Amino acid sequence: MTQCERLLAHLKTGARINPFRAWRKLGIYRLGARIYDLRQQGHTIEEQRIKVGNRFGEQCRVSEYRLAMPEDERARRELLTCFGLPPTMIGPGGQGRMF
Repeated sequence: MTQCERLLAHLKTGARINPFRAWRKLGIYRLGARIYDLRQQGHTIEEQRIKVGNRFGEQCRVSEYRLAMPEDERARRELLTCFGLPPTMIGPGGQGRMF
């Protein structure tokens, strides 16, 4: 599995990723380059700047990415999370939809 494939699989779960998590969880050192590759393949990836602390206790700003999804899908995931259910419990297209 390539780095892009690992990253895309992670993003498809609805999770966000920043450079620190990408290195620890996915073994991706150049996250920005892989995001560029996925965008070139046609994926819409949203970016947000967030503040994180470094090992010296200083505040740093890094990019955090997530796969763009339709607003109704985002609302569905948030609703499931509110009820303590995993946001991936019901697949895209409503297979197994409970409501």
